[in-house]
Amino acid sequence: EILTEHPTDLIALKAANHLHFYRGDAQGMLGAIQESLPHWPEDHPWRSFVVGMLAFGHEECGHYAQALDYGQAAVTAEPLDMWAAHAVAHVHHMQSDFDAGIAWIDDCLPSWTHTSNFSNHLSWHKALMLVDRNQAAQALALYDETLIDCLSDDFYLDVCNAASLLWRLEMKGLDLGDRWTALTPYYHRAK
Repeated sequence: EILTEHPTDLIALKAANHLHFYRGDAQGMLGAIQESLPHWPEDHPWRSFVVGMLAFGHEECGHYAQALDYGQAAVTAEPLDMWAAHAVAHVHHMQSDFDAGIAWIDDCLPSWTHTSNFSNHLSWHKALMLVDRNQAAQALALYDETLIDCLSDDFYLDVCNAASLLWRLEMKGLDLGDRWTALTPYYHRAK
């Protein structure tokens, strides 16, 4: 309702984006962004973030070429747009183009040095691509390097990233040592 009256309310648009995503409503997510975007002037400093959301909407709907184009354009316009970069990473992963996906994340990471914990999620995506590229040991090294220290923030996504990567690595037969014990203090996130 807010977006109907105020299609450029970025907070309402981002909230709708996440609500559609968490409900598994990819078409609703894409539709809300497509309805909003024409109301954003080409020169508006936040327009690229809307284009980044559009990229993710296309990716979730399986429109990979559009997602790649919009995501790359949004990151070119605003290198801090991790949501757009996330869309591009998803496209590379969904198309099993792990080399391009890893290179993409590596190229983007320097821009995110002083940003939010979402950069950890992008590192997690890189680790998944390493696993799928049969480089589980490198994925475990990335886990140790980037996905443990951030747990002290007790952010749900960091806990999900760590646990789901460990589970995948365990299924691959890697010796994880006592790494699971580091997640014990965050068990409340699983309830």
